[in-house]
Amino acid sequence: MNGCGACLEEERIGLLEFKAFLKSNCLVFDNLDSWVDGMSDCCGWDRVECNTTSRRVIDLSLGDVVGYCSLNLSMLHPFEELLSLNLSGNGFYGWIDQAEWVDLFVREMMSATSVDDARAVPQGCWRFWRGLSENLMLKEHIEVLMQENSILKRAVAIQHERQKEFEDKHRELQQLASQYQQQLKTLEVNNYALMMHLRQAQQSSPIPGRFHPDVF
Repeated sequence: MNGCGACLEEERIGLLEFKAFLKSNCLVFDNLDSWVDGMSDCCGWDRVECNTTSRRVIDLSLGDVVGYCSLNLSMLHPFEELLSLNLSGNGFYGWIDQAEWVDLFVREMMSATSVDDARAVPQGCWRFWRGLSENLMLKEHIEVLMQENSILKRAVAIQHERQKEFEDKHRELQQLASQYQQQLKTLEVNNYALMMHLRQAQQSSPIPGRFHPDVF
């Protein structure tokens, strides 16, 4: 949205500082490429609308600009005639000081030049609070997801530990089974050798049913 004439220097700087804040602290979805220092007329920037007479910013349409990000209301102080602020679809969060909010609301009402402007102030406030409400709901949803993800990670870790314990015990049982099999084979060989020894002793005995004294 565009207006006529160049915007005020303090508001142009305020917009550039707001953009720099978003880029430094937020996950940015829209880089606001038209907001550049070399273009002094911020009334021609995307998402900005100015009053054609005062050349002050009256509307900022900042929906779906960033992801999860803290919001500082004091950054809006330069925009004395701001009537509409759309923050829907963003991940803004953070506390807004009640005194700051009241001062901003009173200032906007006092700067209204007509009944229509005065009516637009609460409408802008409603859009603003609706955007914040959506962002707070998103924040709560993200916190729930993070908590569930933490629980899931812990469950996976516990399952991994149990699986490792099961594999270790299974490996031990396999080793014991291998040892028992080897001992069984040894016993079978010894038993066979003993049977052959007894048979040989019986065959070499001069008296039937008696064993040779050299053998036993």
